Amino acid sequence: MGAAFAGGFVIGVAFHRKIIVSLIAVFNFENVNVVVTSPYQFVNLAINIGLFLGIVFAFPLLIFHLITFVRPAVTQREFKTIKQLFPLSILLFMIGSAFGVWMEQVIVSLYARTSLEYSVSNIWDIQAFLSQMIFMAAIMGIVFQLPIILTTLIKANLVSIELLVAKRRIFYLFLIVFAILLPSTDILSLVLIISPLLLLFEGTIFLNR
Repeated sequence: MGAAFAGGFVIGVAFHRKIIVSLIAVFNFENVNVVVTSPYQFVNLAINIGLFLGIVFAFPLLIFHLITFVRPAVTQREFKTIKQLFPLSILLFMIGSAFGVWMEQVIVSLYARTSLEYSVSNIWDIQAFLSQMIFMAAIMGIVFQLPIILTTLIKANLVSIELLVAKRRIFYLFLIVFAILLPSTDILSLVLIISPLLLLFEGTIFLNR
């Protein structure tokens, strides 16, 4: 797993320029001045991109080790079911990461238009903006593993569906606190972060029933 992380990190650092250009192209920066405030910012961005790709490369191995860890606690049939979740885990990570990028795009577009309505210029720091986007992509990719984690715990008889239902309010509170602790704490960000997590939680309970 360490080798996979190192490989992803090296690739991210080596191709950071192309990745940054591609990321900027995804967003509509009309009426927004994106500025560089330090000559070292691109170095920091290269490291952040490398860390993100390191996580992406190491993530499948992490899930594999998790599945192997729970093997002694489940039956052969249950273990087969858990193994079938592996491709879904990768897909959920990709969807979560894409959702994190989309979320930032929605927020950027909305706030840029709002600033213009107040006749305020939009001057954004490229490192702060892209670092925030990369962070949200990584975080949402990880938290979208909620169905995989809960299903694995249920199949391993470590958590019951009845317990999840009974403690639903506590789990909702935990999600709200988690979202508030993230760097983006505005109301729109909170709603966009919490909504899919609640749906994933309820969907996991429904499917496991």
